[in-house]
Amino acid sequence: MRMRWLIGFAAILLSCQSAWALVIDRVVAVVNKEVVTQSEVEEAAQLRKKQDQEGSVPTEKELLNQIIEKKIELQWARKRGIRIDDQELKVALEDIKQRNGFQSDEAFKRALEKEDVTWEKYLQGLREELTLLKLVNREIDSNLLVTEEDLKRYYDTEKDHF
Repeated sequence: MRMRWLIGFAAILLSCQSAWALVIDRVVAVVNKEVVTQSEVEEAAQLRKKQDQEGSVPTEKELLNQIIEKKIELQWARKRGIRIDDQELKVALEDIKQRNGFQSDEAFKRALEKEDVTWEKYLQGLREELTLLKLVNREIDSNLLVTEEDLKRYYDTEKDHF
């Protein structure tokens, strides 16, 4: 009798195990086999709140859409073979340090730490932004060609606005 009671109790415990499970993170979207997690959306919201302390913060849905769009653009860049190598990243970092008056990497890293941004996270974000800039320059800007004739035609049709 006691053995049946123990087996029954063990069965109940095993069936309740999922009720005690802790959810660490959850998938909120999948973009071409690449996962977007709830923590990514929350992190983006926190970053946006820090940047726009007085402005309006986008909704969670808007942030999720922005993350999805960025992932699609980065995937497109990878598909096109667009990459930022370490030298390009180093040049961009030096430019940022100079424009912001940082005398050393350590001073720059301390400033990032004050903003609760890790060096690795900053480098990842910078690499992604540079990749997207390169994508735009290669795929969009290279296809834009406005001739003087196009400008004149536009001016002639829109004279009232000038």
